[in-house]
Amino acid sequence: MTSTKILLLLLALSIASTGLAAEVHWISSSDGNWSDGSNWSTGMPPSSGDSVVIDNPGTYAVTLDEDADILSLSLGAGSGQQILEISGQQLQLDGVSSIGSYGALNLSNGLLTGSGSVSLSGVLTINSGNSIDVDVACSGTINVYHQNNTFSGQMTTTETSLLNLDIIQNANPQITFATGFTNHGNI
Repeated sequence: MTSTKILLLLLALSIASTGLAAEVHWISSSDGNWSDGSNWSTGMPPSSGDSVVIDNPGTYAVTLDEDADILSLSLGAGSGQQILEISGQQLQLDGVSSIGSYGALNLSNGLLTGSGSVSLSGVLTINSGNSIDVDVACSGTINVYHQNNTFSGQMTTTETSLLNLDIIQNANPQITFATGFTNHGNI
């Protein structure tokens, strides 16, 4: 095979592999694991470069049971509550993501990282030992229940947002804003 043919073959393979990124929808209307391909429109879990959409109507929880690297996340339908549970795992977001008013992201010893950002109009619940390394623009609710939580990205709230530090459940909820915190909402 000539070197020109080899180069053309490699170019075709690289174009084909970049074309694999897709919009991947959660198709289940009940609780389930991220790693279970039968829950996704593509028949397999989302992968790097995919735009993930969890907007099937109903009330259910998607458990991130393995680390994931995706382009973006759109969480929340027009009714019910769609929950993404991240406990001890890492979710990397490399694009603009959103958590709609019916969406909820629950973090416990999790890492939300990447070069992306999150627009939050739903609920973000932060338990113990989390690191949020993306920028967050919040017009929704953030609940902080335990210690050792860090925002390394920029946090900005609007006048409709609410930041709850739950002193009833834990006498010392703690969150550190390493890069900056601009508050226009309620604490």
